[in-house]
Amino acid sequence: MYKWNANITEPQRFLRRKRIGTFSEYKNAFYSGAVLFRSDLKARYRHSFIGWVWVAVPLVLVGFIFLFLRFSGVAGPGESGMTYAAYAFTGLTVWQIFYLSVKIPADAFIQYKKLLLNTRFTVYTLTLFSFLKILFESAIRLIVLLVILLVSGELTLFGVFPGSFSLVCIMAFGLMIGIATAGASALFVDLKLVMESALTVWFFFTPIFYSIPESGKLSALLNLNPMTHLICFCRKMIVLGKTDCLMSSLSTSVIAVCLIPVWISFLKRLKPHII
Repeated sequence: MYKWNANITEPQRFLRRKRIGTFSEYKNAFYSGAVLFRSDLKARYRHSFIGWVWVAVPLVLVGFIFLFLRFSGVAGPGESGMTYAAYAFTGLTVWQIFYLSVKIPADAFIQYKKLLLNTRFTVYTLTLFSFLKILFESAIRLIVLLVILLVSGELTLFGVFPGSFSLVCIMAFGLMIGIATAGASALFVDLKLVMESALTVWFFFTPIFYSIPESGKLSALLNLNPMTHLICFCRKMIVLGKTDCLMSSLSTSVIAVCLIPVWISFLKRLKPHII
């Protein structure tokens, strides 16, 4: 039962080291997370004729716009080596995947936090559910991106696999931020709104529709943005088949993957206060 003087008001007790989890917990989380994902997917499109295809429809419509730009001969920004259509459409798709990776965990903990009262539904369950949902929606967006680039003649086939791997890195980075803010967002809706506002500002300080200046304060600011390097890695691998952002992208991804278990452990301690 939640009490006003619960452990959250005593940081030393609240952050005391506990076991991360048992095999039984992981097994139950995998099963219940998969069941929750399947039921959520059915519920979202229960009264729809084309179902989950709606996930791809907005991106397909945007893709047609960029195909029009591509065949209209619009030049790429700066010395990117690619057309503006490929540059902007790839950047927009990658950003959408990152945005979903941040947003889905917070939405999951807000929507399904009452299920945490059930012993079979743990923090691991909602984390796995969030991951499956991110993976599903990202896969659809990746397929649309590859098809649009293939039609426009700007897809580098040998860059598809490393480019797809870079998207996994982006999902890991977004998932880390999403898990880190999920508990606080479930406790205080204001924090969820603050995070969404921060993502909006972050969007405009990420080179999605414009290239990175060679010098100046904006160039320095953009280079401090981890999403700059992640998008650069993915964009150049898929379109050009080469990249110069490998090490910075990998370092960001490794840090994100290492921090995910830490934030999951923090969520376990926060669970009594969420429900």
